[in-house]
Amino acid sequence: MKRFSGRKKGAVESSSRRPANGLGIGPYVCLYGNATEFPPRKLIGRAEPAIRAFVSRIRYRAEVNTSSPLLPPWRSSRELTQDRAVLRGSLLIRLLLPGFLLPGLLLSSGSCGGQRGPEGQAEDELMVFAAASLRDALLASEKAFEERSGVDLRFNFAGSNLLALQIEASPRADVYISANEWWMEYLEDRQFLEADSRRTLVSNGLAIIVNGDSALGLEAPSGLPDLPMRHLSLADPEGVPAGRYAKEYLQGLPWGDGSIWDAVSSRVAPAPDVRGALALVEADPEIIGIVYRTDAVSSARVRILYEVPIGDGPEIRYEAAAIKSSSPRSLAEQAAARQSVAFSYLEFLGGEAAQEEFESQGFRILSSMILGDVDGAGRDHG
Repeated sequence: MKRFSGRKKGAVESSSRRPANGLGIGPYVCLYGNATEFPPRKLIGRAEPAIRAFVSRIRYRAEVNTSSPLLPPWRSSRELTQDRAVLRGSLLIRLLLPGFLLPGLLLSSGSCGGQRGPEGQAEDELMVFAAASLRDALLASEKAFEERSGVDLRFNFAGSNLLALQIEASPRADVYISANEWWMEYLEDRQFLEADSRRTLVSNGLAIIVNGDSALGLEAPSGLPDLPMRHLSLADPEGVPAGRYAKEYLQGLPWGDGSIWDAVSSRVAPAPDVRGALALVEADPEIIGIVYRTDAVSSARVRILYEVPIGDGPEIRYEAAAIKSSSPRSLAEQAAARQSVAFSYLEFLGGEAAQEEFESQGFRILSSMILGDVDGAGRDHG
């Protein structure tokens, strides 16, 4: 793996396991990333699910009487401005928490290390902003691309909506991978995407899950409202794709004079992303969750109560695109080189090695991997 020259002795090496400093806020983001990403696993270990759940509960209590900061793209410009202020406040919680957990690490790190470019990026790094549910698959295939290209991959995993807002605020990403097309269109409408770079990668499904220590059972989703659950854990249904898919699914299931969503919405505990929703279920036997099938099978601490059959739930598709460079004209040559690597990574994700890894993680492989194929042609809808 290619490393940087000219590093001061004792500086922290750039790690592809550490999320990118996409917001430019400083060492908290660089060393820690977001509330659902825990690079220093040896230090946190088994406390990870409880910490994730703690952060999700803080966010839920802080936002239960306010507009969600994880807004869908059709919000008005006035609401968008108000929600960004709420988002900045909620980010402070996510950024300050690791300061209490890892003070020694922060003090000893100094900086994120590496020879940095004009945008705070190393010249031989590719910054990938990706939906949290893709974490395991992308990290598993990262080494193959790094060995092929000589470029280090750095990841920022979070909800697709939060990532899109980060890119809009400060376009530091080279590649964006969203769990739905809404947020990709949000950035495309604002001209953040490279022309002809959008492509559909893989598909996913939904699963209703419970803590592995729980004795609850569920034969059909119609029994969900009757289960003795304290909360229903979802990624925030107002903006995060996983939560929106779950809400859409429950709204389509009749219950009394309304829908199952109407019956359970008062018990919903929204999480910042799908991994946060999973963590709540891992931490509490009285909480039931709806997450992607791939996240459900990735955890040994949860059990699937009901897997939504293909065709019964919403169509879940992941899209990827290259982000336009924000470098000044004087650095056009370097920007063009980074864009070339970004397109190479998109091609890699559609190649055999990456697709096999996606499939091994439980994602559905689509029948067509055509660059720019975002209108549904050639896709496997089965």
